[in-house]
Amino acid sequence: APAESSPVYEKPAHWELAIKRLDELIESQLVYQGKIAQHHFLLADIQRHFMQQEYRIAALEMTSSEIREAMRRIGIARSGEINLFFGFCDRAKFAKHIPTPEETHAMESWLREYLMGFELIAARRILDTPRGEMHAQVR
Repeated sequence: APAESSPVYEKPAHWELAIKRLDELIESQLVYQGKIAQHHFLLADIQRHFMQQEYRIAALEMTSSEIREAMRRIGIARSGEINLFFGFCDRAKFAKHIPTPEETHAMESWLREYLMGFELIAARRILDTPRGEMHAQVR
């Protein structure tokens, strides 16, 4: 009898995991419970985790200025926007600024849009892969 092939488990992409965490953070409604600093700490943490996994930089252990320098060194696209995002979160985390719910929502939307851009990059890679090579890459 032929051996049963086990289903191929595909690990979720880094951007997919980050979007899942973003959805969970939004659903937690910390902002509406007055937990502004905690919400923005976790919001920045989602981006830090993503950057650590995607770019292999120790973003979780770095300050925002160290991340800025690392992005400059390795040439990460949209680094100016990422710097603005971290700056916004830092101001909210350290109580220098209490953002409105609309400002927070705008940052959450920016992060979602930024992460969704990686879905397009992944789709382009698949479309650009010659047919015979696709299965070899998956494994």
